[in-house]
Amino acid sequence: SGSRNYVWRFSDARRFRTHAADAPRVTALRVAPADDVAYVGDADGGLALCDFREPYLQRLASDHPGCVRCIEPAGAHALVVGTGDGYLGLLDTRCVRADARASIVRSFPTPRAQPVAAVRACPHDARVFAAAAGSTVHIYRAEPQDGRTLLFAHEAHQTAVTDLSWHPDPGFDYVVGSLELGSGRGSGELHIWRPSGLLL
Repeated sequence: SGSRNYVWRFSDARRFRTHAADAPRVTALRVAPADDVAYVGDADGGLALCDFREPYLQRLASDHPGCVRCIEPAGAHALVVGTGDGYLGLLDTRCVRADARASIVRSFPTPRAQPVAAVRACPHDARVFAAAAGSTVHIYRAEPQDGRTLLFAHEAHQTAVTDLSWHPDPGFDYVVGSLELGSGRGSGELHIWRPSGLLL
């Protein structure tokens, strides 16, 4: 709140740590759905790992200094991080160097370096995730197949995509909903779509 950032335990009101007034501005938050951990991104490209089981806050950093816009857990020890200058990287939280930098496993191309607005891991396939950058939603494979990681680009939106989600029902695997902002007084659009099964 204001110029100070606080992180509380869920079970009580004790703070993990109070940051100084000159701490970087918090720009992203993601609570891991199957863990007792939250990840916080800041405007300086930093990541903080908050463990709810123990009262501590560990600040990590990536090798890319861009403002962290979105964070998505992808598997037991991986994070996909998107930044305001179009960087998209897969980090391994187990491999933290002495300078508190998390190891970058792989970076992914986002055409024209548009800001990454949202990243979501596929709930039915741990190898796949989607990212929105500009007016395009990209679907990636975390591990290259035939030398490529970009599987599909949904380019039907006319304005910037603000959010996206995978359908949670296994009967609708790989179905994506993506929302665009709209321009001027015009309303945005919700697209429900599925890439070709040949790609996945």
